Amino acid sequence: MFIQKNKRKIKNSKLIEEDYKKHILENMRTPLLYGRQLIVFETDFDEPVQYDSKYYEREFTDVVEIPTSEIRKLFKKFK
Repeated sequence: MFIQKNKRKIKNSKLIEEDYKKHILENMRTPLLYGRQLIVFETDFDEPVQYDSKYYEREFTDVVEIPTSEIRKLFKKFK
């Protein structure tokens, strides 16, 4: 039920681009770790993707918004 609820939230989200939603759902895994169910969202999309009309980047364990002035640099990482 927990997994189905999360899948529905992704499918119904207005904040995520359609192509990326499909990519996330196709690559989603649910392994068990120490008796607990995990949801793993693995992605290898070949271009930056917006979430709620903004770009974000992973910094170690955090996800930070990319300032408008840095978006060009973000796109260069995908060339």
